[in-house]
Amino acid sequence: MISRLLLSAILSVASLTAQSAELQDFAATYMIEKYDIIIGVGDYHLEQDAGKAHFFMRSKLTGLAALFRNDRAEEDSWLEKDHQGRLQLMHYRYQQSGSKHNRNTDLTVAWTEDCTHGRVSGSHAGKPVSFDVKATVRDALSFQLSLMQDAASERALSYAVLNKNELKSYIFTRNGNETLSLANQNVETLIVERKTDDRITRLWLAKQFQYTPVKIEQIKDGTINTRMVIDTLTQAGQKKL
Repeated sequence: MISRLLLSAILSVASLTAQSAELQDFAATYMIEKYDIIIGVGDYHLEQDAGKAHFFMRSKLTGLAALFRNDRAEEDSWLEKDHQGRLQLMHYRYQQSGSKHNRNTDLTVAWTEDCTHGRVSGSHAGKPVSFDVKATVRDALSFQLSLMQDAASERALSYAVLNKNELKSYIFTRNGNETLSLANQNVETLIVERKTDDRITRLWLAKQFQYTPVKIEQIKDGTINTRMVIDTLTQAGQKKL
C-alpha cells in the first residue's frame, strides 16, 4: 500500500527517554496522492495507557483507484516503557489485503532484563525471521514517534529500523523551515529529508503540533511521485486541523 511504503521510507532510534517531551495521543488522517491524483486515505493513531503505547495505521484506496483494486493495509506497533522510562518496541505487525503479493510481517522483540539486547523473531512474506539487535530499535511505523521527539531537540535524526526482514539505518537531515497553509491556519514546519540511492523522502513537521508530519513527499528521478497531506488532526482530544 502506498501509505505504508512511503512512511516506511520516511517515517527509530534514538530512544524515547523519560527526559524527552511526552507525546500526546493523536489521530491524523492523510490524503494520499500519486502524481497529483488522490488515490487513497491513511489514518494514524497513537494511544497510550499505563506505560504502554499502541501506534497504528489503517489505509485504503479511494476514488478511481478503488474501482480497479481493493487494497487495504493495517500496521500496528506495540511499545512498553522499561525501568528507565524508555519506550521499547515489543511487537510489530503489517497486514495487506487485495494484493496478489504476500507482504505481511509479524515481528516480536524479546528484550534482556536491562533492554540492552533483544531477539527479533517472527515472519515476513511467509518466511521466518530471526536475528539479534542491540539497544533501542523501532519499526517502519513507530520510528515516526522518535522522529517527532528528536526534531524538537538538537539530537541527530538517526534510527535503527526493523524493515521487513532486516535492520536498516534511517538517517534524516534538517533542511530549513517553511510556513504551510493548512485548514485556514499558518503552520510553522521543520523540513527533514532522507536520501537513498534512488529517492528522496521529505517531511514537513508541524512545530505547534509536537512535530507531527503534515506533509510528506517521495521524490524519484527528480519527480514527486507520491505525496501525503494531512487532512485532519486531533491531539489529546482537541481538534487541531
